[in-house]
Amino acid sequence: MVLAGPNSQLYHIVILLLGSIFDICAGFDNAMGAITLLYIFLSAAIIQLGFYLLVFSRLVLYRNDKKNLKEVSQPVSVIICARNEEVNLKNNLSAVLEQDYHDFEVVVVNDASEDNSAEILAKLQLKHPHLNIIEITSADKLGEGKKHALEKAIRAAKHNIVLLTDADCKPVSNNWIKMMARNFDTEEVQIVLGYSPYLHQSTFLNFLIRFDVFYTALQYFSFTLSKMPYMGVGRNLAYTKELFFKNNGFENHLEFICGDDDLFVNETANVKNTRVALSKDSFVASQPKETFKELIIQKRRHWGAGRYYRNDHLMVLGILFLSQFFFYYSFLLLLFSEINLNIILLVFGLRFLIQLIVFKKVAQKLNETTVFWLFSPLMDFLYLGFGILMNLSNLFIPKSKWQ
Repeated sequence: MVLAGPNSQLYHIVILLLGSIFDICAGFDNAMGAITLLYIFLSAAIIQLGFYLLVFSRLVLYRNDKKNLKEVSQPVSVIICARNEEVNLKNNLSAVLEQDYHDFEVVVVNDASEDNSAEILAKLQLKHPHLNIIEITSADKLGEGKKHALEKAIRAAKHNIVLLTDADCKPVSNNWIKMMARNFDTEEVQIVLGYSPYLHQSTFLNFLIRFDVFYTALQYFSFTLSKMPYMGVGRNLAYTKELFFKNNGFENHLEFICGDDDLFVNETANVKNTRVALSKDSFVASQPKETFKELIIQKRRHWGAGRYYRNDHLMVLGILFLSQFFFYYSFLLLLFSEINLNIILLVFGLRFLIQLIVFKKVAQKLNETTVFWLFSPLMDFLYLGFGILMNLSNLFIPKSKWQ
């Protein structure tokens, strides 16, 4: 979830709303304050139900196989940027090189690696001549992050359709390229958003990471199907070279380490040029972070970059976030009020029933075997708190820490 930064209008709205509700709490013994709090709770619940019934339900009802997408003849360039990824290249790259597609190349950028990546890539190239290797030395490297490497790979790509993934990712099927590429069946389509779940591990950290990916995908797929595409994930993302260079690549956000996926999609995607790929064969499995520190660093970067989404996207995402916050906050306060709890518990239960149904259906569509839907009330609350902490840290820690 994205909450606006201090330079956006949404930030000031947040401050005003928080100030208002704190005023209400200060005079909570006043019956009028309790009634106002009830209105806030009901308003937040209505907004939340609106998102679930009008936006997230689109993903539930979407039938990718009914679009009768035809096979396309366009060739594809798969691009992977790798820095010190010898183990992942050894374990995952063959699954990309051996895809069942009639015409494709794989471009791997060895981005100033200090391990044995070069040797591994050279051996794979002998077996797979459609593997093209770009070497970037430490002297050639420009700044942190992978934007320089990615732009160099896109320039070197032979084909107009570029399909991006990471070295620690592995397609779940040898039809991955086919399932992503078939969406480019008209000249109008220039962006295809794919899904990249994390591999299952029996830890709470892993459960939290996979819930985060699931919930994020629920949002960006649903908003895309609601004609408001706002982000994509670089572990499984396709777009055209034509679109990339027409919009000057990453020039508008080159100073950020992250943003090569979500910020680029945010500024270039529109109602007509963006599609989603939801066939299970189009998924790419990824290696999850192994420590909370790694997760926090990753999420701070992503939420930090999210400040610079388009204003209309920030506003809608902010409404979703604020309605969720005030739904929980006002509910907890109302439990200690003298207002009859029947209607409060009924509305609270209705919202969670709808959420459970949506989560379960979407989990099935995204082939998530973990019962996220069963734990959704708890995870929803924890995820909200985690998002608040990440956004607050981005407000008070200098940009240089995450750029």
